[in-house]
Amino acid sequence: MKLAIKTCTLDMSYEDMLDFCAAQGISGLEIGTGNWSSAPHADLEGLLASAAARERWLDAQRRRGLDLCALNCSGNPLAYERDWEVTVKTFRLAELLGVRKIVMMSGLPAGCPGDRTPVWITASWPPETQEILDYQWNEVAVPAWREMVRLAGDCGVEQIALENHGMQLVYNPETLLRLREAAGPMVGMNLDPSHLFWMGGDPIEAARVLGEAGALYHIHGKDSRPERRQWGPNGMLDTKPIDAFRRRSWNYVAVGAGHGVQDGLADAVADGGVQALALHLNGLHHLAETTEVVGLLAHQLGLDVLVDDGDEVLGQEQGVTPARAGVLDRRAVAVGHLTVLQDDHHRDGLPRLPHGLEALGDRLACVKHAVVTCAGLDGALVVEVEAGPAGGADNVNNFHGKHAPLIKF
Repeated sequence: MKLAIKTCTLDMSYEDMLDFCAAQGISGLEIGTGNWSSAPHADLEGLLASAAARERWLDAQRRRGLDLCALNCSGNPLAYERDWEVTVKTFRLAELLGVRKIVMMSGLPAGCPGDRTPVWITASWPPETQEILDYQWNEVAVPAWREMVRLAGDCGVEQIALENHGMQLVYNPETLLRLREAAGPMVGMNLDPSHLFWMGGDPIEAARVLGEAGALYHIHGKDSRPERRQWGPNGMLDTKPIDAFRRRSWNYVAVGAGHGVQDGLADAVADGGVQALALHLNGLHHLAETTEVVGLLAHQLGLDVLVDDGDEVLGQEQGVTPARAGVLDRRAVAVGHLTVLQDDHHRDGLPRLPHGLEALGDRLACVKHAVVTCAGLDGALVVEVEAGPAGGADNVNNFHGKHAPLIKF
């Protein structure tokens, strides 16, 4: 198994991206060629047109000891002619570069002849769902994918790894194996655990099923997290924008922040009767230094957030008079509310200063790391936070990007 990176997630020039990958010890590259990727590191038309351009492009990788393991052309070739064209051109480029694996998505057809809008069926009723599925699979997807496999084979492609994404005809092992049976063994899966998590699946079981079928060709190391206060009443299907973090039933998160060690933390919370997550700001008295990871972690666990800065600065900054509320009742705490402990002397009474996290907006910033222990502060978990990079609002998205904080349990 080789560790690679999908490079279009890196907001860097081609040369800077290569330097970054080499410095991080990454040995493989998965480079996007177009469709839903903006293809910042590959000029599809230019590379197809010029042997000299291809040699310069590959030589830059070789000099750094990097290997081009796959091209990615994820789009919807079953609905849009342009996406089909980019896909076929990617096959041709793969042949010229000596690449044998293509990562993409299956695509999703419209619901009936003459329709132009892709339709994703996620239920078996009303009855017309079965007619739509029959049309999508038998009249569109199977003939199209047989042709796509033929074209890819003519270009020397050996594996097409389909990502199990929502709003695709192939979104889990079962649908992948159905298409594979119809189109041939070139078709396999790019297993992305983050999608299976929000669909209610188990990536370990998925890997077992795919492995037994010889159909596991690629893995995207991603994670997602159910947000308890939202999925509890609403379920996991969610059409809100992906950046509406606090209102969604689930969110994409750094690997390990949704499952794995997080499960152990959730169990500890349930078993230990912990009612709050305590954030110690270590002398940082500005809400701009409050890390989003703490708010999201508490939100997922259904906990309030207690912020103890050792004095009354936070309350003064917000112009709110501190209020005592007695015993903390997690059931009475509104979603996303921030509670401030004014000083050490008030811990027994748990004075509370509610403040909606939504009001913080872009003032939330990233941190370097948070260390969580199950000790101290009246049964609350204690989170020690070290200041992260300067920049306030500019660093908000870093939690969801390359500077995501590491949480140690």
